[in-house]
Parts: sequence; C-alpha cells; structure tokens
Amino acid sequence: MIMNEPEGQGRPRLALVNLGSGSSGNCSLLHAARDGRSCRVLIDLGFSIRRTRRQLDELGLELEDIDHVFLTHLDRDHFNPSWSRTLASLRIPVHVAPGHAAEALRAGCPEACLATLDDSAELEGGLEVHVISLAHDESGCSAFRFQLGDKRLGFATDLGHVPDELIEFFDGVHLLAFESNYDRSMQIESDRPEFLKQRIMGGRGHLSNEQSLNAILRIADRCELESIMLLHLSRQCNATWCIEELYAACAPQLRERLVITNQSDATPWIECTPLVHATGA
Repeated sequence: MIMNEPEGQGRPRLALVNLGSGSSGNCSLLHAARDGRSCRVLIDLGFSIRRTRRQLDELGLELEDIDHVFLTHLDRDHFNPSWSRTLASLRIPVHVAPGHAAEALRAGCPEACLATLDDSAELEGGLEVHVISLAHDESGCSAFRFQLGDKRLGFATDLGHVPDELIEFFDGVHLLAFESNYDRSMQIESDRPEFLKQRIMGGRGHLSNEQSLNAILRIADRCELESIMLLHLSRQCNATWCIEELYAACAPQLRERLVITNQSDATPWIECTPLVHATGA
C-alpha cells in the first residue's frame, strides 16, 4: 500500500516516518516541503538496501529521491556497511559529526559523499538542521533538530543519559522522536550477561522507559509538543504494554500523542504541527 508523503503547497510541511527501529536496524525518513520545493532526508541507514528500497517504494519513493543522509552514529544498527557502493553511485551527501568522520570512512562511507556537520546547516527548500553531540559508548552520538518555517522536529536515540543541554536543544519542538529502549525490571531480570546490562544502564548506553519519559516531560514543559515518536525499543527487555502502562500512570496527558515504533513495520507519516489552543468566545 502506498502512503503518500505530505505535500507542501504554500505553507511549510514537515513530516517524519520511521521505517523500523531497534537493535537490528534503524532508519527514518524526513520530508520537508514548501512552495513546491522539497527535501527528503534519511536519518540512519541501519537496514539492508533491499529492505529500504522496498519500504521507500511502499511510500511512493525511490532511493534516487533522497537528498541527504544524517547519521546519529556508526554502530552497525545505524549504518549498514552494505550501503557503501550505492551511496557512491547516487552521490548522496552523508552528514556526520566531525568526531565520527574517520569512523564513517572505516565503516564504508564513501569519502566523496562524506560531509561533516559542526553545528548547523541549511538544506534545500530552506530546511534548517542543527546538531548536538551526546555520550554513547566510546564515540558518542548526534541528536538533530530540524526546522522549516515555524515547524520544529527533534530526533535523539542511543543516549545513555539526558543532559540539560539536550532539553534546551529541543526547546520549541512540535514533534519529538526519542529513545525509550528498555524496561528497567525486565533488563535486570533478563538472562543477559552482567557486562551488557551495565553497558546499557551505565549512563553511556541507552535510556530506560522512565528516563525517557522524565526527559520528555521536561521537554513538553518547554514547547507545544504535538507528537511523540518512541524509538529503539528492546525486543528482549521492553514491550509496548510496558510503555502504555507507564504513560497511563505517570503522563496520561501525553498518551494520545504517542507513536511507538517497532523493528519490523513502518509508522504512518507523522506531521509536525504546532498545537492549536481553543479560545473561548
């Protein structure tokens, strides 16, 4: 089934679809459109080329329609080395933080495609992108804020912990894609080796559902947060029902805004739209 991407006739349109998220692969597609001009960005390339082509085809798109790639980091589930030849052939710019450039080349990113993003850039159609570097394992990761006109979208995964700088970085976003990796009890009680549990929970790995929600609540206090897309759920140590119960108990006001991703299926297009507050007569 083809799900058409939002069009941008006149007013800016900014939308996100997640093609799948988890430890076996991550990829999202952002579409910005305004005044007949558009820009399509893939965030991470963690799946095979065949799967990504198929999913783009279901959206009515081809790889040749992609204008840019932004990588949060170079772990295998966020950049699949099989993309090397295809990226070189299509000459799609691949944007990484300066500290990830050497690692990107070692992972197979073609040098001719590599572009480093220190702070911010302006892409086709006036799409602005800003980046912040965060702790994750040894080499860290990048979070992004995209802006088109008055629409703002935040994207962050594989965080480990949430510094105050990230909360401030996402000030004013309307759509937030944010990691919610594991349920703490499931993680502790799992049969995973102790060193892996410590890597995940030690402040440089991933966010628990509670850590994620606490950060989202802080961000929601600073902006008109219309939609929340939860990323990178662990298949072994998390479940949709865990998140739904947590939000029902601790943040019922956010439940209707949630989109929970999974490893296998794409989400619908989620449009970045500021909340409209009703006014009395």
